[in-house]
Amino acid sequence: MVVEIDGTEIAQIGTGCFIGDMACMLKGPASATSRLRDDGRYFQISSEALNRLSKDNPDLGAQLEFALAGDTQAKLIATNQLLQKELVRE
Repeated sequence: MVVEIDGTEIAQIGTGCFIGDMACMLKGPASATSRLRDDGRYFQISSEALNRLSKDNPDLGAQLEFALAGDTQAKLIATNQLLQKELVRE
């Protein structure tokens, strides 16, 4: 899967990663567009439904927040490694 802003590819997302996790609990427009490059499956849920599920099931909400935080951390580490490689090449 690729992530684009205004048609420019800014990231590639691997299997099993969350997409839209930075604002999934908030209402508002997405900051980027995600597109499948190949055949694949995905699960989509609105922020309203996700908030309702989290409110109705506090244990689920806590686990969801934990999973999202871990996924975001992994993405930040990967991005930092890529940026470091780019800086070394320059």
